[in-house]
Amino acid sequence: GRDPAQADLRKILVGSAADIAQLDGTGRQVEIDRLRRDTVGRREHVPGPEELMPGIAPAAVVEQRPSPLDKGLTFGLPGLHPQGAYRAQREGQQQAQFFPHTHINSYKGQMTVVYNTAVHFGGEKQIALMGAAQRVMQLAFVPIWGMSQGMQPAVGTNFGAKEYIRVKKLTNVFIIGSTCLAGFFFAIIEIFSVQILSAFITDSAIVSSGLSNFRLMYCIFPTYGMLIMTVTYFQAIGKAKQAGVLVILRQLALVVPLVLILPRFLNGNVLGVWLALPLNDVAIILIAIILLISEYKHITKLAQEISKVKVGEIS
Repeated sequence: GRDPAQADLRKILVGSAADIAQLDGTGRQVEIDRLRRDTVGRREHVPGPEELMPGIAPAAVVEQRPSPLDKGLTFGLPGLHPQGAYRAQREGQQQAQFFPHTHINSYKGQMTVVYNTAVHFGGEKQIALMGAAQRVMQLAFVPIWGMSQGMQPAVGTNFGAKEYIRVKKLTNVFIIGSTCLAGFFFAIIEIFSVQILSAFITDSAIVSSGLSNFRLMYCIFPTYGMLIMTVTYFQAIGKAKQAGVLVILRQLALVVPLVLILPRFLNGNVLGVWLALPLNDVAIILIAIILLISEYKHITKLAQEISKVKVGEIS
């Protein structure tokens, strides 16, 4: 007859299937791992969770869902989470798991300040203009974010394999490609500004009044490709500190003071609010370049050390 211990374990595992099926990502993987560990030592050939629950597959990608406390401590930025960068050893290769799109989570706080200040100095029509401008910004960002999704596993895998020269080449390729893509959208936005704003705002008078500010806001857009790829690069290699610095400076630390101060320097002109956004990005892209150059020097040095070791082993 069937072993009672095996039968009991089967009941436990199958009974958990409904609960596990409702989990995803890390939650599902943790539960399956726990059940697998529970079978060890009881019976040598007890079927594993995957055999008993064929429809429940382990998570392919590690996910992190920080608690409300973690979100509060990190301003809702996944890249700043204490465990924001994961590294897993598998068959001798180190693969980085990380969290993209760190710009999104602090976006709401920034825009609340921007909207309120714009309305204070420019009137209620600024809500429509700023809202349309931000919608266009989000749409233009989508393909660049898509490129960053492709960059993350490529850079992370090669970095884990200590292919540092390849990491540098891949990063440069994605920076160039994303810059060209951002430049394309920049040209479209600048040339067809009237048509784009009119798609969101039906009042032609409001469109005309905000046209110059709209174009001013996008004057630095071609650099966004490099900025996003730089943040993605630091996340991919597990250096959340550098990525977090760029995100906090861009979304909170620099832009908020600029938005609040510049209009007052311009005698209450709402132009200061629109000007604060590109000026903030100029400062951030300069910081990003400095950090990236420093990182390039570091990985170049690592690559040279590995080359010396290989030459020594051959000789």
